[in-house]
Amino acid sequence: MTTEFHDIKFKIEDRVARITLAHPPVNILNIAMMREINEALNDCALSPELVAIVFDAAPDCRAFSAGVAVEEHAEDTIFQMLDSFHAIFRALEQIARPTIAVLDGPALGGGCELLAACDIAVASNRARFGQPEIKLGVFPPVAAVLLPRVIGDKRARELILTGEMIDAAEALRLGLVNYVVPSAMLEGKTL
Repeated sequence: MTTEFHDIKFKIEDRVARITLAHPPVNILNIAMMREINEALNDCALSPELVAIVFDAAPDCRAFSAGVAVEEHAEDTIFQMLDSFHAIFRALEQIARPTIAVLDGPALGGGCELLAACDIAVASNRARFGQPEIKLGVFPPVAAVLLPRVIGDKRARELILTGEMIDAAEALRLGLVNYVVPSAMLEGKTL
């Protein structure tokens, strides 16, 4: 099964769904893209044979995701943006299938939150992680819930409150990712 979208690629093959973020250059999560992700997740929910969901980025993108579109934090779009973003996490919880994030570049802000929501993360040694939105005066509510569960309270607070970036080795040490491999081995490790 393959469904065509504008900002993502989505397919279900061999009982595994693959949601590929495909909004170059850095997969900024705008409302339209988040709605597409939610539509793909709705398709996943309707597939009882599905055994896993993989999130990755298209090869022409330099990041897994550089986060949610800053311009959509405006008064006239903030509620749509938050609703679309939070719906992704509600859907993942309701679908209750194993999720795998595959990263060959930065996962920042909302991208890092999506990664934290996944059960398993496979990253290349080029991956970087962080919640830099605090530097814009925006607090990441999903990260405030997920990161303490994944990497511990103190370190989560530090990342959220400072906007500090960490590399793949530190993410592995903290438990934010499960594996760090060379870029050429990402797909093999994922399979």
